[in-house]
Amino acid sequence: MPETRLSIITKGDWTSGFHLAGVEVIQARTLDEARKLLAPILEKGEPHLVAIEEDLFPMNDKKLQRHLEEKPFPVVLPLPKIEFEKSGEEEKYVSALVRSCIGYYVKLK
Repeated sequence: MPETRLSIITKGDWTSGFHLAGVEVIQARTLDEARKLLAPILEKGEPHLVAIEEDLFPMNDKKLQRHLEEKPFPVVLPLPKIEFEKSGEEEKYVSALVRSCIGYYVKLK
C-alpha cells in the first residue's frame, strides 16, 4: 500500500508554518483554482489527507460530495477560518521566547 500523504490547500497565510512542519503546501487564490488543484488528487484515489481552507472548499459541489462519500481516499478536511484578536499578548510571548533562545530582550515593532 502506498504511503499516506498530507497536503494543505491554502491561500498562503499558513504556508510558512506548514512548510516548517514538512507538509506539502498547495497555494490557491480562488475557489475555482482550488477545485482545479484538488481534481488530480481526487482522480488518483491514493491514501492522501488534504486539508483545505474552508473558503477554498467547494461545499456546494454535489459531484465532489458524492465522490468523497463513495471513495475511501483521499480524505478531504475543510479547515475553519480562524480570526485572531490583537491583544498585545502575542508580542510579549514572542519577545520572551526570543529572549530565552538568545539571552537578550528584543523589542518587536
